[in-house]
Amino acid sequence: MKMARHTILWTCLLCAFSLQAQRLGAWLDAADKAMAGGNYYAAIEYYKTALQIEPDNLDIRYRLAEAARQFRAWDLADSMYQSVTAADTTGLFPLALFHEAEMNQRLGRFERALTLYEQFLEQHPDADPALRTRAEAARARCAWAAERIYEVEEGMTILPLPEGVGDARSDFAPVTAPDGRLYFSSFRGTLPQDEHYPPRPLIQVYSWDPAQPDLLPERASWNRRDRHTAHSAWSPSGKYLFVTLCDYVGEANVRCELWRYDADSLSAMPQRLPDTINLAGFTATEPTVGFAEAWQAEVLFFASDRPGGKGGLDIWYALLDSTGMPGAPRPLEALNTAGDDLTPFFHTPTQTLYFSTDGWPTLGGLDIYASTLDATGQWSEPEHQPAPLNSTYDEAWFSLSEAGGSGWFASNRPGSLILDDELQVCCFDLYQMLWRELDLRVTLRDDKTGYGLPGVHIEVWALTDSVPVLVTDIAEGDSLQHLPLEKGRTYVLRFGKEGFYPQTDTIDLTTPELEALRRLERTYLMEPDHLELVVKAFDGDSGAPLEGVEFRVVDEEGYDVAYFASEDDNEGEALVPRGHRYLLISSKVGYVSDTTVLDLPALGDPYVLERKVVLYPKQIEDFPPIILYFDNDQPDPGSHSRRTDKTYAELYVQYFKRKPLFIDEYTKVLKGQDRLVAAERIEAFFDREVANGYENLKLFSDLVLEALEKGLSVELIIKGYASPLGDERYNDILAQRRVAVLENHFKTYRNGAFLPYLESGQFKLTQVAYGERLAPQYISDSA
Repeated sequence: MKMARHTILWTCLLCAFSLQAQRLGAWLDAADKAMAGGNYYAAIEYYKTALQIEPDNLDIRYRLAEAARQFRAWDLADSMYQSVTAADTTGLFPLALFHEAEMNQRLGRFERALTLYEQFLEQHPDADPALRTRAEAARARCAWAAERIYEVEEGMTILPLPEGVGDARSDFAPVTAPDGRLYFSSFRGTLPQDEHYPPRPLIQVYSWDPAQPDLLPERASWNRRDRHTAHSAWSPSGKYLFVTLCDYVGEANVRCELWRYDADSLSAMPQRLPDTINLAGFTATEPTVGFAEAWQAEVLFFASDRPGGKGGLDIWYALLDSTGMPGAPRPLEALNTAGDDLTPFFHTPTQTLYFSTDGWPTLGGLDIYASTLDATGQWSEPEHQPAPLNSTYDEAWFSLSEAGGSGWFASNRPGSLILDDELQVCCFDLYQMLWRELDLRVTLRDDKTGYGLPGVHIEVWALTDSVPVLVTDIAEGDSLQHLPLEKGRTYVLRFGKEGFYPQTDTIDLTTPELEALRRLERTYLMEPDHLELVVKAFDGDSGAPLEGVEFRVVDEEGYDVAYFASEDDNEGEALVPRGHRYLLISSKVGYVSDTTVLDLPALGDPYVLERKVVLYPKQIEDFPPIILYFDNDQPDPGSHSRRTDKTYAELYVQYFKRKPLFIDEYTKVLKGQDRLVAAERIEAFFDREVANGYENLKLFSDLVLEALEKGLSVELIIKGYASPLGDERYNDILAQRRVAVLENHFKTYRNGAFLPYLESGQFKLTQVAYGERLAPQYISDSA
C-alpha cells in the first residue's frame, strides 16, 4: 500500500532514465512502468520524450496529463487535458474534460472550473454515476470556494522559514517539542545501500531552534538509518514520543508503522505499537497525542487507509492506558470523508483537533479544518480555516502552540522551494502562522454580586510615542467582551459605569509571554461606588419590629445623603456613597430619635451594611418643643381679629393639599438637576416637617390627656410666629390667631376631653405671640 499519494509525491523523486534515442514503444513502456510504480516524475519525462516523437498523439498527451496530475504539476496537466479536449472530436477521452475542470479547481480558477464541470455534466449524461456525482459535488465546492477565497483573516501572518533552513526536497510535519525546538520531517537523507540508482530519498527527523534562526537544523538522535523516520508526537504527560517508521513498497510507494519511545531513553530501541494499530498490509502514520477531557485519558490520533474508514486516508483514534499503550482504534466517523482526511493534531488547551482534508469543501487540494471535542465526547461541525492559512494549494500538518498565538504547517503554495522550474512543482515547505492580533476576552463582573455586568463604557487607548490614541470606544459593552489588540503595542483599558468606581488596566503586548498568545483572558471586578445600607428598627420597650420609621443619612458637613423609611415592615434600605463617615438619624413620631455613627472606612468599606436601631416611645416631657407649620397668612387671611374658630386639623389638611402648588411655584425658574433637587426639598419639607408636626401634636395630646387623668397638672406654653411678609403689627395679630388655633385644638380634641381640666385649672395654656420679631431662622419671609 502507498503511504498516501500526499506523502510520496513530496519525495519529488526522479529515477534515472536514459534520454538516448529509442523507439516510441520503449519510451511508452518505460513511462507506463514508472506510472505503475508511482514514479510520476520519471513518467512525465518519458511521456514528454514520446510526445516529441509524435506531437499530435492524443493518447500520449492524455497519459502525460495523467502523470502530471498525479505529480501535482497542475499547470502542465491542465494544458495537456485542454489540448486533448480541444482535439478529441470522437470522444475517445471522456474523462479529459472532467480532469481539466479538476485542474482549474486545483489552480484556484473556480469560475473556469465551474464552467468545465457544467460542460462535462451536459456532454456526458451517460457517464459513470459515481463520476457524475463527483462532478456535481465539485461544482458545488467551486461555488463555495469562489466566495470563501475572499474571506481573509486580517489578523494572521504567514512566514516562510529563514533562508537556508528549508530544503527543496520537501519538509513537512512540523511540531514544537517540550524543549521549545521545532521538529520536522524531511527527505534530505538518502537510503543507504539502495538497489535503485540514484539511491532513493530517506525521510529523517530534524530539529531547529526558532530562537536561534541563524543555526541550521540538526538530525534528531532517534532517527533510523535503514528506515524512514518521520513525525514526532509527544504525549501530554511528556513520558512518551510516538514516531512513524516507514519502508518503501515497490519503487516509490511507502508503508508506515507507529512506534513509541520512552522520552527519557531515546537512544534505546523503540517499541512497536500493537497489531491493532499497525494492521498488516495497511499504513498507519501521522500520530498526535492529546488529553481528551471528555474521556479523561490521553488519546492517540493517527491516519490510516485500513478497512473500516470512509475511503482514502481516514483519521483513527485510540485511548492510551496507564502504560501509554493504545487500546483498540476507532475511526473518527464525525470527521472522516470519502476523500483523504489526514495529518491530525490535537490541541489540548482548546480540545480542538486540526486536520487536513480534501473530502470537505476546500479552496483547492488539501485544506486545514478544525473540530472541537465537547464535554460529552461529541465533535463539532468541522470548521474551515480561512486564508491565508489555507490557499488554493495544499496545506497539511498544522500544529498550534500551547498558547495558541502561533503555529506551524506545511504547504506547496507559491513561495515554496521549487524542485523543477519548468514544471513549477513545489515540494512541501514549512511555514509559520502568527496572529498579529490578540483576542482579549474581557469579563466584567459586579464585585458585590459576582454576576456579569453589562452596560460598561469601555475605552481602549493605544500608547504611542506622542499621545495616546483611542482605538476602541464601546458605549455599553457586554459582560463578556472581545477586544482585538495588535501585538507589539501597549494599551490602556478604561472601564466606567454609573454606580461603580472606574477601573484602568495596562496590557503590554511587547512582552514575549503575551506575544506568544492568541487569546488573553482578563476578569475585572467592578466595585460599586455605593453601599447598600439596610436598617431595621425595633421598639425599645417591647422589642417588637417598629414600622413607619424614617431614616436620614447625613455627611460630615451636615448635608443629607439619603432619606428613606420603613413602610410595610421595620426595614429600610438606601444606597450610600462608599468611603465616608456618616450619621444615621432614625426617627418616628412619638419616639425619641436615635443617632448612630457610620464610619465606613473603619468598617472596611463594605458593599452591604446592616444596622439595628432601637427607638423608645416618648414620654410627655420628651415631646416639647413641637413645631407646627401654617400656610401663608393662615388662619383667616387678611383678618385683623386676634381670634379664630379654626382648628389645626382642618388647616393642616388644606395646607398639605397645596403641596404640588408649592413645588411648581418654588421650581418654575429652575431647570434640570436644580429643579429636581428643589422639588425634592419641598416634598421632604411637607412629608417630614409638616406631616410629622401634626402627628406629634396628636400623640402629645393623648399623653397630656393620660397625665391629666392620672391627676397630674400640666401647663403648656404656646408660641406663635409669622413670616415677615406683612407689617409688624399685622404679624403680631396673625401670631395670636395661630396661638388661638392651638387653643381650639385642645378645646375640641376628642369631643372636648380637655375642657373639664381647662376649667378646673389642672390644665393651663399659656399664650406667647412673637410675630416676626423673634421668629426662628426657619420661618421664611417668602412663603
